[in-house]
Amino acid sequence: MTGVKRVGQAGIACAIPILALLGPQGASATTPAQAATLPAANTPAPAKPATGIPPAARHVSYNGLQITVPASWPVIDLRSDPSACIRLDHNGLYLGSPGPTSNCPAHVVGRADTIWLTTAATGQPAQQAQQATNQTKVGALTARVATDTASHDTQIQFAATGTQLQATWGPDPSTINHVLASAVPSNTPTTAAPIPTPQKPTPQQVSPAAVAPALTGGTTFTGMAFDTCAAPSASSMHAWLSSPYRGVAVYIGGSMRACGDGNLSASWVAQVHAMGWRLIPTYVGPQAPCVNQSGLATINPSTPTAQGIANADDAVARAKYFGMSPGTPLYYDMEGYSPSASCSRTVVSFLSAWTSQLHHLGYKSGAYGNPGSLMTDMSHAAASRTMTPPDNIWFAHWNGLKNTSDQASYPAFPNSDWNDHQRLHQYEGNLNQAWGGVGISIDADWVDGGVAGTPTLAATPPPIGSPFGHIDAVSTASGKVSASGWAIDPNTRSPIMVQMYVDYRTNVLTWASRARPDIGRAYPSYGPNHGYALTMAATPGAHTVCLYAINTGPGASTGLGCRVVRVP
Repeated sequence: MTGVKRVGQAGIACAIPILALLGPQGASATTPAQAATLPAANTPAPAKPATGIPPAARHVSYNGLQITVPASWPVIDLRSDPSACIRLDHNGLYLGSPGPTSNCPAHVVGRADTIWLTTAATGQPAQQAQQATNQTKVGALTARVATDTASHDTQIQFAATGTQLQATWGPDPSTINHVLASAVPSNTPTTAAPIPTPQKPTPQQVSPAAVAPALTGGTTFTGMAFDTCAAPSASSMHAWLSSPYRGVAVYIGGSMRACGDGNLSASWVAQVHAMGWRLIPTYVGPQAPCVNQSGLATINPSTPTAQGIANADDAVARAKYFGMSPGTPLYYDMEGYSPSASCSRTVVSFLSAWTSQLHHLGYKSGAYGNPGSLMTDMSHAAASRTMTPPDNIWFAHWNGLKNTSDQASYPAFPNSDWNDHQRLHQYEGNLNQAWGGVGISIDADWVDGGVAGTPTLAATPPPIGSPFGHIDAVSTASGKVSASGWAIDPNTRSPIMVQMYVDYRTNVLTWASRARPDIGRAYPSYGPNHGYALTMAATPGAHTVCLYAINTGPGASTGLGCRVVRVP
């Protein structure tokens, strides 16, 4: 995502280790081979006649599989460099699974030709292919294949080798088609390079099938959030509970998404949400015809409505795959553009169709963009009733202000629009921050709007050792603020402590020991005495109130959320 103070694309590079010749690490480069034609059923039809792999090509072997790739592609071995970022905006081949912390930029948008190979034992880039029931031939091998044409993504699981493959492509899939068609068995041994032990333990992993679903629609969150290109590992999110952030934006799909799923899965969503994180699902597809960044796929001005519907359909499929149920707000990332009558009309038509289709499918709509282009265009269209406006807006203005008002800088984007807890503000970008010993490159946001919802009360606790709970209410009276809810630590049946902060400074503690029969019914193994109620003094005016469940035993203290209130 790009803030309005960004100039050009300087600083958005990611260092990629290139292995010119891969030997015992599990891949080898040899002489070119003749590529067979891939059956049309396996991948989408090429946008133009296939050109094949150039003569300067090489074979790469991995885990019993050999493919032929262009010699110009870098080969990045994640087992040797687990911090390397899996970038989908540069041509390349990735081997193995990333480590717990990838060195990814805060923001990057675009799409190129990439292949990512791993094994079922070390990672799952092809989880969707595992769910495919039909088997087909990919090159000379039998495999399960799942192709997402809207996201320019194909996922494959090879039955004989247990190798999994994810392929992405830019405007033309012909090179990827030929790489896949070259797949043959290989006798070259694979020697796994060890991934360094992470500094913090990774929370218990759960099969995505066991999380059904992780979230139950949308809710409103007020507080600090961050966004980054790739979802950090669950252990990194656990470490960042020591930060003031309690919301995180995650890219769930789109043809211009430049970082892959990586750590992101239904299991990851369930784990980090149980820690207290609120999620902002983000989708980045075709951009405005007048987009400022070069090299991006753009909306066809002749069919913006059809494209808006198609991208909404794909976003919902991706949201469901990650365990996000109807009612969840899905945000479309529309990068900065130079408005004109025709271009603005195309963007508004596209996002109007996006919103209408999301509503038809039971989801909420959100739109991210710059206040001088997208927000101004949508404000005009909403006022003239020429679009179905999104339910939430997320504007990027790197002014360092933790607020959701921007009318002073952009009068055509009035504060009265989307003013009922419907705004997010990306107020700073390209930050390198470390919390709990874990560094991440981020853009920073202030949120007072829709996010992915709260977990359903279930008879079993979340699959980690940290406390969990809920804020039921925050109220004010003359000179004071009060909050109530419930909190449980899965390591004990006993009550735990809950801490309330006002403006991240003053705080008060209490025991979550009040009778809550409803919680006792939902979590019978922990009993009913886990309710809390706190009150503390506060001066008149606006305040940010945040609550935390204090950890007992394994795990870490968990943020329950924040609210902005006005004390009379």
